Amino acid sequence: MALSRRNLLGLFVADVVIFVLSNVVATNNHGGGTASGILWVIFLIGFLALIVLCVVAAVQSMRSRRVSN
Repeated sequence: MALSRRNLLGLFVADVVIFVLSNVVATNNHGGGTASGILWVIFLIGFLALIVLCVVAAVQSMRSRRVSN
């Protein structure tokens, strides 16, 4: 998978949508439910993936700058 700003932005948008959906489902079910819990876990996994991929992209960027100098 090639890391690009477009991929990271897409993951960010998907993560925000999942976060909002998990809260909407929890509100409509009056305090939670299985669907809300599942969406919350998916959000957390996506958020962790976003952090890891941003760090990887930053390291790749620093390496490419170091090689080109």
